[in-house]
Amino acid sequence: MCRWQGTPLSYATDQRDNELAMTDCNGFVLYVAGQDKVTDVSVADGTWHHVAVTWQSQDGVWNIYKDGQPQDGGRGLATGRFLQGSTTHSSLTSTIFLYAQFTKIMGEPVSGRGF
Repeated sequence: MCRWQGTPLSYATDQRDNELAMTDCNGFVLYVAGQDKVTDVSVADGTWHHVAVTWQSQDGVWNIYKDGQPQDGGRGLATGRFLQGSTTHSSLTSTIFLYAQFTKIMGEPVSGRGF
């Protein structure tokens, strides 16, 4: 995923620069709706990685997965908040894809531990 020391995910709105973001490949900092969590999840080893992040507003539960394996997580991140903005002006989608749907769209199976 990261072969540089930058920001692999960044979604900003007119109100907030880091509405949804992950920064620092040496130890991800996850930003959601104006709050952040510092992690020790690193992908700065010169190889490509698959990284996924989950978050739910209701209880602020968040998780980071690297190469299909859970790496870090917790509760209380932006609890009760919602991401602001419009999906018509961003690369985010309002659709949730199941693994089978994603595989069909991509035209080939996605391999990795944990699937």
